Amino acid sequence: MLIFWSIVVCLTCFAYGLSFAVPWIRNFLNTSSANNGLGNLFAALVVLTIPCMLIVSFGMAMFCAFTDRSPVCVKVLWFLLFLVTWPFGSMVYYFTAYRAFIKRKSTGGAPVRES
Repeated sequence: MLIFWSIVVCLTCFAYGLSFAVPWIRNFLNTSSANNGLGNLFAALVVLTIPCMLIVSFGMAMFCAFTDRSPVCVKVLWFLLFLVTWPFGSMVYYFTAYRAFIKRKSTGGAPVRES
């Protein structure tokens, strides 16, 4: 659950930060009295995002190294992705490999059918 909520915080901060790229949002913030409150929210998200990114990155690296049963060449590719695209590579690994492992574990090892 810690990794899941860390992913949620990271994605929220990235989405909030990317929203500033939209011109009408920047215009609204420059002319609005909500600027100070939204700036404080963004600062709080950034403060939360820093440890969350570390939790996700180290958690996915440890899972990849010690728990994942993939071939060594696949693990090396994931680690390269972790290093090159930090922290996004760790989030992609979470949604592709880690969640599949959790689903298999919760069904007792049976393959999960997507519906």
